[in-house]
Amino acid sequence: MPIYSKFILTVLISSTITFTSCDIVLEDPDQNNSTNTNHNQSISTLTDSNINTELESSTDTESSTDTESSTDTESSTSVDSDTTTQTHQQSKTSTITNTNTNTTQLNTTTNTQSQTDTHTQTVTTSSTQTITETETETETNHSIPTLPGLVWAQNYIDSYDSDNTNLGTCGNGAVDMQNAPDDNHSACVVGWTKPGEWLAFDVSVVNSQKMDIHFRVSSNQNSRGLKIQLNDKTIGTISVSGSDYDSLQTVSLNDIFLPSGDHQLKVVWMTGSVNLQYIEFTQHNQYGQTTNLWGNNGAIHDPSGYLSDFSYAGYHWGEEEPPVKNPTINTVTDHGATPNDNTDDTEAFLNALDAAKNGDVVYIPAGRYLLTNVLKIPNGVVLQGAGSELTTIYIPTNYFDVTGIDPSFKGGFIEMKGSTSSGSKITDITAKAERGSKQIKVDNISNLNNGDWIQIRQKDAGDQLLLEELYDGHTNVLGDYDDLEGKVEMRFFSRIKSINGQTINIERPLPIAFDPIYDAEIYSTTSPYSEVGVEGLTIEFPQTEAKPHLEEDGYNGIDISAQHSWVRDVVMKNIDYGVGIKNSYFVSILDLTIINENNRGGHHGVSIGRSADNLVRGFDIQAELRHDLTVEWFAFGNVFTQGRANNIALDHHRAASFANLFTQIDIGKADRPWYAGGSKNRGYQTGIYSTLWNITGTQFIEWPDEDYGPKMLFAGMSMKGSQNSPLDWLFEDISAQNIYPPNIWLAQRERRLGKQ
Repeated sequence: MPIYSKFILTVLISSTITFTSCDIVLEDPDQNNSTNTNHNQSISTLTDSNINTELESSTDTESSTDTESSTDTESSTSVDSDTTTQTHQQSKTSTITNTNTNTTQLNTTTNTQSQTDTHTQTVTTSSTQTITETETETETNHSIPTLPGLVWAQNYIDSYDSDNTNLGTCGNGAVDMQNAPDDNHSACVVGWTKPGEWLAFDVSVVNSQKMDIHFRVSSNQNSRGLKIQLNDKTIGTISVSGSDYDSLQTVSLNDIFLPSGDHQLKVVWMTGSVNLQYIEFTQHNQYGQTTNLWGNNGAIHDPSGYLSDFSYAGYHWGEEEPPVKNPTINTVTDHGATPNDNTDDTEAFLNALDAAKNGDVVYIPAGRYLLTNVLKIPNGVVLQGAGSELTTIYIPTNYFDVTGIDPSFKGGFIEMKGSTSSGSKITDITAKAERGSKQIKVDNISNLNNGDWIQIRQKDAGDQLLLEELYDGHTNVLGDYDDLEGKVEMRFFSRIKSINGQTINIERPLPIAFDPIYDAEIYSTTSPYSEVGVEGLTIEFPQTEAKPHLEEDGYNGIDISAQHSWVRDVVMKNIDYGVGIKNSYFVSILDLTIINENNRGGHHGVSIGRSADNLVRGFDIQAELRHDLTVEWFAFGNVFTQGRANNIALDHHRAASFANLFTQIDIGKADRPWYAGGSKNRGYQTGIYSTLWNITGTQFIEWPDEDYGPKMLFAGMSMKGSQNSPLDWLFEDISAQNIYPPNIWLAQRERRLGKQ
């Protein structure tokens, strides 16, 4: 049975990772020769040796220290060696220290970060925490933990280990474990971890509530990463930095909603090189400084102001996760693909997809398969592997050689492409509706009904250019935008709440003004190509040298034009172009990892253009691509969150993208966050209301050039110096450690769905 038929909470540890809200230093294991008795294996194939973010001492040193402590007594649950569950009191002292060295922000104590339903990360380096009543036990002898409570790493119920040898002295399974190094020696510690390995646990949540999750971990490197999942959904990521494996510390994720009931929890190693002793769940305590842009649970949010509503991003309007489906077609048993034999399996894959009908799941069992042509996924079909650590599609050729098409801007060996924007005109909009409004006056209501989803469209109309709205009147100081004239259009989707006379009341606030001068109209909605998924597999290309910019061969992964579709748990290796998203709406890209070996560059990681309301969550870019995350061509409402990269470029690629959100992202080395492309005759790098919220790195972040784009919003960022942009930027000066909510997309989504 594939992994996607299970409900698992996973914590991932991946190499060369610095997490979203963590200002922890990223370090390449190949450049760190420090060793430990429980970590001596190389993971060089998953790192970028060009990136060295190790902190060094310098004569130009700037440091500051802020320390605060809190002491509390908590009740938690542990499991003893007799498989009985006991309740005990744990006295805990937490120390929070923030040290800035060499203009390098090293918040190894308080960090805000997560992946799907998580918020803040706190690191407690005190090793005085004790749990005295629990004895060492094997991984097969345990009872189901009740949350809030403790989950011991040794008590996993399922696992993936990259080898079958137990390198430690504790436990008797394939998972590598050693005795705990802290004072109480209370349990085994999972060690010798490698990227992609995971542990799964059965847990039971007593009542639906928000919790804080505390990981007891250690590492001898900087910026190591773990991911935690509940029922296959990422709920958070943490970053761990340390000097040796014997110094356990507590790293916390705060403000995480967990529903009541029985679940499976999964911890996944994103980078490796992190030891794990236990995970403690406690009732959530609010912290930090509430932002004036949001207030308490959104009480003072003004959607007509700088902060847009991003809560609808992703599959099914952000209201649910993509479904977990069982296989219906097997590429091996039904169509003759043969794993691990180095023969071409393309025909078997094509035949399986040709046989698939709407609702089918084409399953690729564990193993390595050879592909030499493009796979086109039919409408409503899911291509499903056994898991990214188990199923690999190896592609020895490139897109240009196979298709003859220039691969620099489009194309992929897996195509999720179809018609996505059909619909018929219903009526004209008769009066201007401002940004933030939910009321639209129309000419005819005869074909409109409460609860209908509609498209609200507008475009350049003769001399009336939408750029006046997207640049908020700043076109008078803009040098060149002639390549945009007559090309700008937008489509905004919303449900109708009610109809009063000739006025429709919609569910969502408008992202910009809609005006009859731009031929504003109401259209019906259909989804002719939707419910398409690619999940649970690795796409691997050969190790090659990257070609110069715009001369790429086309080692391209996935090309998408779809609605309500998804990519989930996919690893891509040695790519030129990872995921391209065009003319797409409500697509979720979940837990995507990009690994380019031997310092290989590349063109795009994830690129979104002519699209809206898509979600990129839990990404890990272990490479330094020219454009890691891209928005262009009037893309809006797209969300990038709970991810990290070695040295990210938040590429606002001109062409009037606007109101996109980057939140809770660890940008790594942080020396090129505003590096961006795009033809210079396509206007500013970004349109209005581009939002950067809780962005962290290993050093203070430089401001963008003052003409980067109008009405940008910055919050929860440690910026270097001051900005003097004439384009009306807004900066809310709260640190990443203290801003509340730390993830504005998640806060907006939870408020709308009633989870606050």
